[in-house]
Amino acid sequence: MLTVRATYRMNTLVRNLSVRAEFCLVLLVGFGPFVAMQLWNAAQRKPLHMTNAGLVVFPIIELILFAAILWVGKVRGWSIATFGSRVSWRGAVGGIILFGVAQAAMFGVSRGMQIVHPELSPFTFARLAVLPILLISLINPVFEEVLGTGYLIQLLQRLGMWPAVMASAIFRGAYHLQFGINAALGVFTLGVIFGFTYWRWRQLWPLIVAHVLADLLALFYGSYHAA
Repeated sequence: MLTVRATYRMNTLVRNLSVRAEFCLVLLVGFGPFVAMQLWNAAQRKPLHMTNAGLVVFPIIELILFAAILWVGKVRGWSIATFGSRVSWRGAVGGIILFGVAQAAMFGVSRGMQIVHPELSPFTFARLAVLPILLISLINPVFEEVLGTGYLIQLLQRLGMWPAVMASAIFRGAYHLQFGINAALGVFTLGVIFGFTYWRWRQLWPLIVAHVLADLLALFYGSYHAA
């Protein structure tokens, strides 16, 4: 009885949130724990060491947080389908093309910044197993694209294309600042391309495919070159 009453009160509280309060709640639940972890890592002043254990724990945490956010969405009347969740071969091909374009742009910006502002690599890699790489490369893109692109742009679309897309890209870049300024600017560039692609077609699948390929490339490359 107490559980039912508490659930009812929680549903009522979430249902009555303002749009701004919902926005803050979703970002706080979805990204707050990871921002705290990033600040902790930054305070250690050590490169982020990529291990199999980390690659397993990270997406599990994402799944838990994602479930909480989807519950908020259910109460508020939206879901992944609201942002465009159609899976298709055409979208997959578009995602592969998007991967190539976005990677080239991101690499160019990051390398150009490295010339102007040299930075040490923010990563060190252990030898990574295939299963952890696949796990994080399949879960993390869904988590980030649904929330960082679909949710953000849909919520801000009333402001127009440029504000919505740029806000999504800035958020994506800021969220990756732990990787260094150069990498964050590269990720921002990728976010701009992803944002305009989403604004045009309003489908997440091409973005998820491109993001999966980007994560796979980065992790397999880093693992292969691990000391």
